[in-house]
Amino acid sequence: MKKFLLLAVLFTSLVIIPASAQTENDEPVQQTEQTDTPKTEKSIDWFSVIVAGSYMIGVLVLLPLVVYTNMNEKIKQPTGEPLSSLDEEERNEKAAELLDHVESKLTRYLNDEGTEMVTIDKGSQARLMKRTLDYINVYLAPTDPEILEMVHENTLLYNQATERKYTGSNWVLGSAVGIVVLMGIIDLSMLFSTFILLHGLGIAFYFLSSRAPMYVINRRLSRFGGTKLGIVGTVLGGIFAGTATKYYVSHNGGAYERDWETEGNMAITTLFIVFVVALFVAFLVAFFGVLNFFLNYSTTFLSPLDNEEKWFKRTFGEEDERMITLSA
Repeated sequence: MKKFLLLAVLFTSLVIIPASAQTENDEPVQQTEQTDTPKTEKSIDWFSVIVAGSYMIGVLVLLPLVVYTNMNEKIKQPTGEPLSSLDEEERNEKAAELLDHVESKLTRYLNDEGTEMVTIDKGSQARLMKRTLDYINVYLAPTDPEILEMVHENTLLYNQATERKYTGSNWVLGSAVGIVVLMGIIDLSMLFSTFILLHGLGIAFYFLSSRAPMYVINRRLSRFGGTKLGIVGTVLGGIFAGTATKYYVSHNGGAYERDWETEGNMAITTLFIVFVVALFVAFLVAFFGVLNFFLNYSTTFLSPLDNEEKWFKRTFGEEDERMITLSA
């Protein structure tokens, strides 16, 4: 019962009071319209616009791209049906040329032994490596042992650099899931509403979009010393940190004793503030997902409308039609 009353007070303060205030502010305008020139002013609820726009863009547009990318990010295996327009020697030569082209675009560095190595630290490099190795495996199917070894080494490099790990905020996930649980406690039928469906997809979108590839994680480690931006966690953690403060009081100049009443009031106030912040964070889960998409997928996402043939034609032009089509 106390939880219900607390929720009622919260929504009253967030929704009913602002709405009534706006109504009161609108009444004088309606009265002046009778005597003065009509003047209409409409305020935009930017929070609602951001929330609704984030769900529309994140769930309907970006989520399918994220799911498709996660399902197809691995290097394709040879199909056994290479280009019939090229003989075996030509396919080996073209594969070697493409591998040299990829290597020329990678970042070079010296290891501890002073040997020059190559690595992937950009999304454009990862996408180029992915498309090139897919094209070689599907269209060229080289047979030369040295070229096959190069393909294997580049595949290992790509897999290590593009392995994804979750770097999102557990505060955001917890708040987003928590509001679903809270709505279910208030009214079980609300769990079957359209909003909960969109919100659930928004949670899935946030989780998947927060999975950063290792080359992005390494870049964040070198620049910021951490893998997460941690804005939400820092704010909520800072609020919770206030509950660790101990209060003491002296009665009539006597010895100081713990002021449990003050600490209890501060704890209740802190929990209420955290609840309000978590409520807003929960509705912004899709918005944070959109931000993470641009951080983790903007340069590496895969489109179902693209393939190796279109990529080769777009990247290298039509200098050799035999390498653009599977037809003889």
